[in-house]
Amino acid sequence: MLLPDRELTEGPEASQGWGARRVLHPSGRPWLVGDWANDDLVVAKAPHGAIAIMGVSSITSGQLADCLNSPSPRQRLATLARRSAGSFYVLASVNGATWGHGTASGVCQLFHGRRNDVCAVSNSASMLAEFTDSPLSTSGVAAHLLAPSPPWPLDQLTIWDGVTAVDCDVAVTLSAGGEIRFTQWWSAPEAVLGAREAASLLAEAIEDAVAARADRGSSLSCDLSGGLDSTSVAFAAARADVALTTFREGSNDPAHDDWRWAELASEALTGRHVVVDLEGAPVDFDPAPPSVSDADGPFAWQRARAGISAAAVRAAQAGSRDHLTGHGGDEVFDVGPANDHSAFQSGALRYARLSTASRLNRRWTTARHLRLLADRTSYSQWLAGAGSQDLRQDLASSPPGTSVWGSQPLLAPWMTDDAEDMVRTMLTKTPDTLAPLSPWRAQHALLSGARQCGAAMRRCDQITREAGVRWHAPLLDDRVIEVEMATSFEARVSPGTYKPTLVAAMVGRVPQELLGRPSKADFSRDMYVALRHNRAEMLRWCDDLRLGSLELVDPQALRASILGNHPTPPSMIQLFTTLAAESWLRSVPMRGRVYEGAKP
Repeated sequence: MLLPDRELTEGPEASQGWGARRVLHPSGRPWLVGDWANDDLVVAKAPHGAIAIMGVSSITSGQLADCLNSPSPRQRLATLARRSAGSFYVLASVNGATWGHGTASGVCQLFHGRRNDVCAVSNSASMLAEFTDSPLSTSGVAAHLLAPSPPWPLDQLTIWDGVTAVDCDVAVTLSAGGEIRFTQWWSAPEAVLGAREAASLLAEAIEDAVAARADRGSSLSCDLSGGLDSTSVAFAAARADVALTTFREGSNDPAHDDWRWAELASEALTGRHVVVDLEGAPVDFDPAPPSVSDADGPFAWQRARAGISAAAVRAAQAGSRDHLTGHGGDEVFDVGPANDHSAFQSGALRYARLSTASRLNRRWTTARHLRLLADRTSYSQWLAGAGSQDLRQDLASSPPGTSVWGSQPLLAPWMTDDAEDMVRTMLTKTPDTLAPLSPWRAQHALLSGARQCGAAMRRCDQITREAGVRWHAPLLDDRVIEVEMATSFEARVSPGTYKPTLVAAMVGRVPQELLGRPSKADFSRDMYVALRHNRAEMLRWCDDLRLGSLELVDPQALRASILGNHPTPPSMIQLFTTLAAESWLRSVPMRGRVYEGAKP
């Protein structure tokens, strides 16, 4: 909890339940209150102020002290943070004003809420819900039932009425008088870099991101799935001066070839390599240990809670306190249709050949591709259009769109009229002036995807901390994202190469054989295994459905879907989105007033 420099209405004892640790304002009043590990926080203090970095960074206490002793501590701190590796919160208490921000990626994000005359900020929405005595927001839950994911800004809604997310590119200032103010601290770079310069800068950013984690201790653990993302991170970790343990898993799918590429990678890596036995390993929706840290709401990887907890325990047993993953690589480096549109709109005539190759790779007709390139739909128009149609559709049978602002958000057929009305209102009542995350659709798509993945990583880290392990995604560091966003749209594409900017950056750092992998594994079979394994428990949920008590889901229609056939993965995505929300509602200890006081 980040508190203003003022007396609390309830008295100093009011903050006692928010955590065992605290850092004081120069005035002696509580500034930072919560629970964190010793190496999670670096602080510098002086009579006129205090500044802090919370999270993983390359910033030292000496650098913070230099910032604090400068004529403009906050500006100096902001400049230092912008050029430093890691994912961290930047916090300051200077001359009575409390200030802070998270990361552009959303791995670190703040929330704010008010109780009486006190406005507070936290990295935990549920902690603020306790502080503000906020009930569950039924409409907030409904927004998170959209599949394949809620679009921005609906993805920023919390499930707590009275708790609001701070935009990732915005810093928040709390005055001693109780006012709250927002200022932009981050903006996306111009996409101007050529392929060669981008590759060099990207390689450096990834090395620095991994080094920031390696500097935290004498050992690291790392996923080694066989995919390009985790493989790139693993080889960067192997170059750090730490003991490395990698984990790789098999698959329930005999056609899945990740294991073969992971095995090839392990043969070229120094360190200890552990192969996880799938026999008895958790599958999606297996029961997970109750979590006191995972109370912020349903999240993208909710169905894998048991697997995440088990992986954290394995890492801890291997002696690791910091575990690296390749998460974020798909969102940052995969090139989609939005890149074609941005390249075309930027006047890159030389992109025509590459655009044709992209069209053929996606198996699109020329007409569909041309409609996409010529599309001028504004973001607010796209949202309103999405909300004006029938929202309750099977994702597998919905027609493909030509706008590349994002995937068409849909509700499952088993949602109620109330759920559809709530979501329709949220989509269609957005102001005409609502701007996307970037006017360039490629940049918007990258930021939107990265921030959704960043939010999932933040929640994942909350879970794994209970086993004493931090969960990291170096590819979601702001410096990494900024290099990719600064790369020209044309340079992000190379016909026949998957994630060409990442491949170019890893040349000479990862064996060429691994960089030339021609396939990408599909994990849809795992969903079918999970449904078969846990169907009986899912059907029991329908007898006392939490989402039913919120009047968002028809229990009988959901039961029919659980028992029904799902010939294609998209319909499974809708089912699992619903079940993930239900799983979270059932697994997290709730205050009784939450359901009674749920607000639409």
